[in-house]
Amino acid sequence: MINTILSVIYILFLCLLPKISNSECPNACSSHGICGAFDACICYKDWMGGDCSQRICQFGRAYVDIPKGDIDASKTLTGPSVIVAENSQLYPYGTTELFPNMVDSRNNVLQNTAHDYAECSNMGECDRDSGVCNCLPGFEGPACERMKCPTIDKDITCSGHGVCRDAKSLAALDYGNVYKLWDKKITFGCSCDKGYYGSDCSLRKCPIGTDPIFQDTDSSLRYSNWSYVIYTKSPPPISIKGNYSIIFYDIYGEDWRTDAIKYDASCLEVIDALEKLPNRIIPMNSVRCLKWNNYNAISSFDEPFLLSPNPYYGIKYTIAFPQNPGYLKQIQIDLYLDGSRPTLNSNESTSTLGTFVYPNGFQGSDIDYFSEKCDGLYIYISTTSSGYYDYVDGLTSFSTKLFQSCLLDADFNTGVSSGSNVMRGNTYNWDYGSIYNPHLVKLIPINSPWVTDLCNRTSPASVRDGGTGRTTCTFTDRQPGFIAALYYDSVVKKFKFLTRPSVDFGGTLSTTQFAVYTSKGVAQMQSDQVKIVTYASTKPYSSTIYSVAVSTQYPDHPGNVDCETVAPTAYGAKACVEKEAIVFVLDPSFNVFSYKSNPKYLNLYKVKRLYQSDDKNIRDKNRIILDMSIDGGWQDNPNDNARLYVWYPNNGGYNVVSECSNRGLCDTTTGLCTCFKEFQGGSCEIINNIKKY
Repeated sequence: MINTILSVIYILFLCLLPKISNSECPNACSSHGICGAFDACICYKDWMGGDCSQRICQFGRAYVDIPKGDIDASKTLTGPSVIVAENSQLYPYGTTELFPNMVDSRNNVLQNTAHDYAECSNMGECDRDSGVCNCLPGFEGPACERMKCPTIDKDITCSGHGVCRDAKSLAALDYGNVYKLWDKKITFGCSCDKGYYGSDCSLRKCPIGTDPIFQDTDSSLRYSNWSYVIYTKSPPPISIKGNYSIIFYDIYGEDWRTDAIKYDASCLEVIDALEKLPNRIIPMNSVRCLKWNNYNAISSFDEPFLLSPNPYYGIKYTIAFPQNPGYLKQIQIDLYLDGSRPTLNSNESTSTLGTFVYPNGFQGSDIDYFSEKCDGLYIYISTTSSGYYDYVDGLTSFSTKLFQSCLLDADFNTGVSSGSNVMRGNTYNWDYGSIYNPHLVKLIPINSPWVTDLCNRTSPASVRDGGTGRTTCTFTDRQPGFIAALYYDSVVKKFKFLTRPSVDFGGTLSTTQFAVYTSKGVAQMQSDQVKIVTYASTKPYSSTIYSVAVSTQYPDHPGNVDCETVAPTAYGAKACVEKEAIVFVLDPSFNVFSYKSNPKYLNLYKVKRLYQSDDKNIRDKNRIILDMSIDGGWQDNPNDNARLYVWYPNNGGYNVVSECSNRGLCDTTTGLCTCFKEFQGGSCEIINNIKKY
């Protein structure tokens, strides 16, 4: 009986042997998983493969989304909403074979999305043995989730000539711009030191100079000048005492700070402080200066952007830099020479001390957009007896036709059949222009001393500082000229100015003669449904302007002008505005209010930032930051109707100021110029007329 029982047990044991051998999982799941049903390993977290021997690498937001292919071997690629490979080790919640749909919390499919999570951020290959991502060149991090800054020999980041910063920080350095995209903290780039450039800051800039061929012509070289004001809002006997410094920016954008300048310093002292800056940043005997000892007494026609009577008391200087040509960043006035403690103070119980800095319509520029001279044409400027617009005077029948033939396109429509051009005679057609598309011209006085803020006035004696009142200086170099906006009014049959040059020239009795230079560029009013506000009474000479919807034609008009959120033709607009666009502001209403609010001489500005304030309910929520302070003054009231204009250069103009002065080649390794034949100098700025025989 016992033997029988043992035999049965033995037979059962033999029957069970195959099942025991088949239940052994591959490689015992490599000790990184549990052997489950059907001889399949259930891998521990971060392990994968049939025997759980392979590591899973870290996931990060993908820089590029790529389709994964036919994962389920169905021989068909399923769409982005079909989930496959569920409960796999790599994709426990499944994945898609094509690009994934991204959804919100209500499972609504989001449009224009990307950058889903991917192993090694799709910028590296996973090492299954170690579980470490082998990143592609230029990426780093456990999941290759960061784009690193370029390095050169010995892993020197940014070539030792820059700082590695993330995208958010780089945007903030550029006029406070905001970058909020998915990679704001993981995409990095180099912020190069001044004088260096390139993705890794390894390239050196060469000396920048003015093309000597340009200077050898009868063209005019425009250069920077600014006015700065130090003020309080309290009348005498309130006084200001202490020191301040001027921050000057060279052509590379590097800042240079002068030594301390005492309040109420003479022009000579201001000039000396600037010309003492190291490395000959400003050449000796080049700075020009004007000074007003009583800012409160300045004429409202000179500075109409302040309330009348002028509520500010203090001093004003205008300084010009004729031997620092090209585009220069606006100067700054530093009142804090001793840390956080101001070194310039007023004896008020509650200080109202402040400063203004602004251009005067004579900006330096690397490109002369107005290089087309109207040969043989000379004009005068007069104003109406009512004093609400200036016009071109002194034109004969012949010079009128000459002026018309010299003016180029004003509105992108060059054909006579378009209706915007007018045929005169049989040889030419020309644009009237309009308040929507005014002509911009450069005017250069040729027979009269300069009498404006530019400090280019001819004096019998060389005077750098006259002691009291408005001081003058001698400077008889070629005139830089100013930009004016005009169009032909067929009703009054005059070329009417939108700017106010007659304040300094001519008045109702014109005596100064001007040469005329035109441009291939076109000016376009952005929209007649949006006005620009500067809040001149509370924020004069600010670099921030505000766009406000004014038309009842579009009750839902948001008032903004940027291309990102408003189409170029939305709400009747003719253009939209992007960062780095060239713009100007004028009120085309032609009344006494607009005449006094518009600047005498036109400044062209670059847009550096467009954004909305956090408070979406306020009227002036749409902000535009310009590269320089605005020199016009418009309030948010019915009397002021300023408009924003966009300037399109149309590849016109002459590149006047550049590396090696357009007369040599730059060696970006050494930062030295190799000049062409017949040119010499550090920036090839000198014509060498000495020939060897």
